[in-house]
Amino acid sequence: MVEDDSLMEAFIVDSLRVLDCDIIRCSTCREARERLRRSSPDLVLTDLRLPDGSGMELVKYLRNCSSTVPIIVMTAYPDPSLVHPADELDISSFLIKPFSPEQIRYSVLQGLEKRHNNHISKAAVTSSNNNSHGLIGVSRYIHDVRQKILRVARNELPVIIQGPSGTGKEIIAQALHASCERGEHTLIAVNCATIPPHLEEAELFGCTKGSFTGAVHDRDGIIASAHQSTLFLDEVGELSLATQAKLLRVLDSGEVTRIGAVQPSRVDIRVVAATNRSLDDMVANGDFRHDLYFRLKGEVIQTKSLADHREDTPALVHHFIATHTCPNTPDSITTDALRYLSTCSWPGNIRELKHTVIKLCHAAEGLKRITLPIVEKVSPRQKELPAARWDYRFARDTAIMEFEYGYFEKLLAQYRGNLSQVSDVCGIERRNLSKKLKALNLSPEEFRAVL
Repeated sequence: MVEDDSLMEAFIVDSLRVLDCDIIRCSTCREARERLRRSSPDLVLTDLRLPDGSGMELVKYLRNCSSTVPIIVMTAYPDPSLVHPADELDISSFLIKPFSPEQIRYSVLQGLEKRHNNHISKAAVTSSNNNSHGLIGVSRYIHDVRQKILRVARNELPVIIQGPSGTGKEIIAQALHASCERGEHTLIAVNCATIPPHLEEAELFGCTKGSFTGAVHDRDGIIASAHQSTLFLDEVGELSLATQAKLLRVLDSGEVTRIGAVQPSRVDIRVVAATNRSLDDMVANGDFRHDLYFRLKGEVIQTKSLADHREDTPALVHHFIATHTCPNTPDSITTDALRYLSTCSWPGNIRELKHTVIKLCHAAEGLKRITLPIVEKVSPRQKELPAARWDYRFARDTAIMEFEYGYFEKLLAQYRGNLSQVSDVCGIERRNLSKKLKALNLSPEEFRAVL
């Protein structure tokens, strides 16, 4: 805290006492800089007018040291010209003096929540890059998919990955392959929807010279090239019924016969198939062979639309920014811009989000951060929440819910999910506290597991 008014300093310390914070007090810019050289705070709270300079200069100094620490600026003299610099410097919030204890507590909790989310996003990116084969996210859904991949990878059963387009089905297939004993060989992937119908059999099974017009030499097919590896058939529902019958024979016999050949060749493959269509419906309509369907359906992994696990959006955005290697592009994104992206519907799912982030990186070229105005310009998408619902009562209830979520999340993290201690600190009976946490979708067990 950087504040030269002793009465205001005492008021803030007293207001934050319930949060059990360790507050390092400074009264000048110089003193604050010296402190910042020796320690890295979780949050900075600074006045705008200080005896030896401007709080905004201190903020700029801090941003050069750290791009992630939350910053709250206090002032008794609000200036509209500071709005743009505040956005560029990613200031968490402005507090206009005089403010209430509830306001300062809410701002601090909100800032700490932001820091917590940044850490989760970066941890998810690091973890995914290191040992999760590109599956980015912190949601229960992503966790369950990772666990299923590890379990399924141990057996040799075929796998069907089904779900909407753009939900990462090929990444899951790559993770399955990398996690099994076949991972030392190259994954062979083919998009069945891109093969012309008259070339399906030649592409998949191979051909001999002269077996049909255009077959000018002997050629192994895609299936043979996947020997001892994994064959990934993307959009398997697009194969013709004739090709489906031949594929079934390969899976049953372990042999593949090239067009025009007499003797088959042995192949050792594991098949992972993916589809964005309902194979059950296709079987019922006669568009997909029921025997091939049940032969492929050894294990099933269901993917979800991004709208169904939108809590993974921040981690995905951070990952796409970090992996975008063009020069002079930003290395982070402001909180309000990230919140905007997290509330979009993304009908194209993760694929659409990735392409949007790449466009944002180019649009923000030369800047350190992607800001909300840039996001709104590049992706002027309607929010999920209908505008008509944003009346006073709904806005009030939403603000209260956000405050309560941040407040209880911090307490659960601080006391490692111990409900008795959290109950004592916040003054809510344990039974009522449990109901409140359930309503907020906060699980104490998760905080115990993490720590």
